[in-house]
Amino acid sequence: MIFEPPMTHEPPRELTPKNVIYWSEHYMKLKGTDHGKAIQTKARIFLKKGCIEYDPNETKYDAYRGYDGHRFICKPIPGYNSTTYRMWYNKEAEEFECSCQFYQKTKLQCSHITALWMQIKIWNYKRVERR
Repeated sequence: MIFEPPMTHEPPRELTPKNVIYWSEHYMKLKGTDHGKAIQTKARIFLKKGCIEYDPNETKYDAYRGYDGHRFICKPIPGYNSTTYRMWYNKEAEEFECSCQFYQKTKLQCSHITALWMQIKIWNYKRVERR
């Protein structure tokens, strides 16, 4: 029996909405879960349409004014829905929370949070000098 040597994958020069899915642990951990495929699909759409935005002063969406720190919004997908969701970082739980019904009901990672983690990965990847 002949064994092939393991493949090594070099990191890309740039992360994009198309390739970030291969480098995001938050995206990968949804594989095989009950709602994983639907969450992954919707998260990719949010990235592709540019729906995730940083909102440090909460000027884009005025709900949840009492939360400090990292605040983001997920704008609606054009032609699909009309609700803007707020996401914020819970320092005690060390995770993002979302104002959407799915997260509020289940406390599980939703498509908005998944898209946010992938968008943060893209933003941070661009900040690091690549050879």
